[in-house]
Amino acid sequence: MSDTATYEKYSMTLEWEPEGGVYVVTVPELPGCQTHGSTLEEAIRQGRDALESWVDVAREMGRDVPSPRYFDLGPVDPTWSWEDDDDAAVDDRARMEPEPVAVR
Repeated sequence: MSDTATYEKYSMTLEWEPEGGVYVVTVPELPGCQTHGSTLEEAIRQGRDALESWVDVAREMGRDVPSPRYFDLGPVDPTWSWEDDDDAAVDDRARMEPEPVAVR
């Protein structure tokens, strides 16, 4: 197994799959690296395991391992907190269309 810090730099997407009743986890940088879990916690654990296994097997086979990508989510307000936000504003943001994310 490789250095754990290597795995921490990869992204994971989590999506609810209502038909199967599971959270699907995908590591966008690693083709075919996908798993699932019935809870968020289980999905994240499974995602880490899938990511580590994918990287380890690729290295053992002498294959290239894609570098992690970094997603530019825009500026973050360090003064914002959940306690300061009102529920109406959170609801309004939840209904907004997502903005595209720049990939470096």
